[in-house]
Amino acid sequence: MDTRNILISVKEQYAQKIKLGIKCVELRKYFPAGKEGARVYVYVPAPRKEIIGYFCIEKITRLPIDILWKADGKKSSLSEMEFFTYFTGKKHGIAIHFKKFIQLHATFSLDYIRKIHPKFCPPQSYIYLNTDIENLFFAN
Repeated sequence: MDTRNILISVKEQYAQKIKLGIKCVELRKYFPAGKEGARVYVYVPAPRKEIIGYFCIEKITRLPIDILWKADGKKSSLSEMEFFTYFTGKKHGIAIHFKKFIQLHATFSLDYIRKIHPKFCPPQSYIYLNTDIENLFFAN
């Protein structure tokens, strides 16, 4: 089993809904299987460019798009139009279910992380998180 944690990019408006507990399902076109229990860190891209916290994956489902909308569309905080636009051309989609978002004691900017790990590049979708970078979040 792959025990590496993941970093995903989430637009500001959806990251705020995750943070507030309004959004409890993250939808993706692609995501690795077998990651239940893993931590998923949330990176908010430009203009913010920072990692704000994480959630633990409760379960991952892969469903045909129309069934995914019925099962999880409203939990994703997307409108029906946003949902179907996002999945245009796809037969299946992935829902990442989680319960609680954990805000880090401080946010970690892209500039700060690159001072320590100069080659770090935030994901467009997701990346496996280097444990050295993850350890930064919990150092005193």
